[in-house]
Amino acid sequence: MHGGPAASPSTIKPINKGVVHRICAGQVILDLSSAVKELVENSLDAGATSIEVSLKDYGTESFQVIDNGCGISPHNFKVLTLKHHTSKLSDFPDLQSLATFGFRGEALSSLCALGDLMVETRTKNEQVATHLTFDRSGLLIAERNTARQVGTTVTVKKLFSTLPVRSKEFHRNIRKEYGKLITLLNAYALISKGVRIVCTNTAVRNAKSVVLKTQGSGSVKDNIITVFGMSTFTCLEPLKVCTSDGCTVEGFISKPGYGSGRNIGDRQYFFVNGRPVDMPKVGKLVNELYRGANSRQYPIAIMDFTIPPRAFDVNVTPDKRKIFLSDEGSILHSLREALEKIYSSNHASYAVNSFQEVFEEKHTSTHSQLEAFQFQSKQLLSDRDDTQEGDCIGELHKDGHYLKKPLKELKDTSVTGMLNDGNRREVRIFERLSQSTILNQQPLLRPLKMELSPEEEIVISIHNDTFRRNGFLLEEDLHAPPGHRFKLKAVPFSKNITFGVADVKELISILADSQEECSMMGTYKDDTADSLCPPRVRAMLASRACKSSIVIGDPLGRNEMQKILDNLSRLKSPWNCPHGRPTMRHLVDLRTVHKRIEADENETAL
Repeated sequence: MHGGPAASPSTIKPINKGVVHRICAGQVILDLSSAVKELVENSLDAGATSIEVSLKDYGTESFQVIDNGCGISPHNFKVLTLKHHTSKLSDFPDLQSLATFGFRGEALSSLCALGDLMVETRTKNEQVATHLTFDRSGLLIAERNTARQVGTTVTVKKLFSTLPVRSKEFHRNIRKEYGKLITLLNAYALISKGVRIVCTNTAVRNAKSVVLKTQGSGSVKDNIITVFGMSTFTCLEPLKVCTSDGCTVEGFISKPGYGSGRNIGDRQYFFVNGRPVDMPKVGKLVNELYRGANSRQYPIAIMDFTIPPRAFDVNVTPDKRKIFLSDEGSILHSLREALEKIYSSNHASYAVNSFQEVFEEKHTSTHSQLEAFQFQSKQLLSDRDDTQEGDCIGELHKDGHYLKKPLKELKDTSVTGMLNDGNRREVRIFERLSQSTILNQQPLLRPLKMELSPEEEIVISIHNDTFRRNGFLLEEDLHAPPGHRFKLKAVPFSKNITFGVADVKELISILADSQEECSMMGTYKDDTADSLCPPRVRAMLASRACKSSIVIGDPLGRNEMQKILDNLSRLKSPWNCPHGRPTMRHLVDLRTVHKRIEADENETAL
């Protein structure tokens, strides 16, 4: 290609339809969740009131969606899985009055190209059901009678087996894919009124376990309680907003105040006419306003936007998650007004750090301003007094070392800063404690039952090693109902501090918020982004380091200051103490001051 002879013009010719089908199939079905999503939406479009998603080995071996919908008529069998064949759309203008989830006729044909697809179906007009088998191109190759109630079962085996690279990636990240699927099913479970949704998984050499189960209630409130538990629902309050052009927003939002939100924004669900969609601008608005009432957490948000079909476009991306709204500005404005009433300053819950700034008189000369900013000589480390107490001034070098400067040399220093001896020593003690502290494990006489969401249970099952290395012993009961599978049998402790259920949930939030593969070191000893531990472990070490460090009023000699500086240069994280306070204070950029002095001198000379 590079450096070779010039290639002759190639002939443009049409791509074989079979090749086009195989290329496009991988763009329609991206992962396990998108594959199951298409089948669940087909079931909802068929009027099903009961939908069961059954996985084998988290979906790597097979998955199937079983419903009690209207079924498929025999005259549709041969065209069921042909590309761009659908009963939901006949002409382009039909998109303006779309009332179904699907409309492109791509999902089943794509699944045929990516795995082995089989369908069992029966309508109310048929005496027996029919089992259908299709080839990779979507052609019906086998048909036989079978027994089942009215409805449809779609089974897919060995998804992505026709794409070796995709298949390898799919198997490598199957637990993460499984977690994404449960999150997606939660969205349908929350919004689907009168529909019973069940998800089960049969792992290798294990019995079938129920991961998600709703009762088919007719209200979103009951669905929230079933999926997330009563403790979550008590932290929510109803929301109803009416906007222009017949648009309404209904749902639930977190109450103001700390404790009603989540440490991560993993429970924010947005729907348009019952369809789960991504609405980044709405999410940003909700988080922004909630931060005024609870600055340390993210809100739980479940909102269904009822919008006339002509006022939005869902035909944007293959997964139909991205939408365009014709009157987005008006909807956001009305939503902002409603949320501002809920999250007004009267309900605010946040901490304010008070501080004081001292300003010189406006008519003070530039020279006197500089002298005032450099403080009195008794506060600084000077060559004439080796035992002087206080902070020292220095210049930060690129290699991380801090060079001390006498006051008389400040004019040659471009950026001047002050080091806080107490915070610097606190950092050093914290890193030493991180390396030496050992968390012991305390078995519990009576295991504690944990109430968790299905996603949280999946996080524990995926990262059980991380919990074990942090001292938590969690036992799983596969036969227990969803949300009550895990029991806490042992907890870590250090001296008189014991950790518990709250720390487990904090660690779950940290692990769930990790987008990439984490190292699962399960330790605080490296003090890096990959080191995972409950926040209270870090807080405990920070508190011990704080009590052992230098405090205001402690006298320091020149040698002690030099030792602290040397230790600081060897720390991994020298910039802040464990509580977040800076170890170095930027005082002034002397280049700016010198420019002002020169400008004043030039004006005086003129």
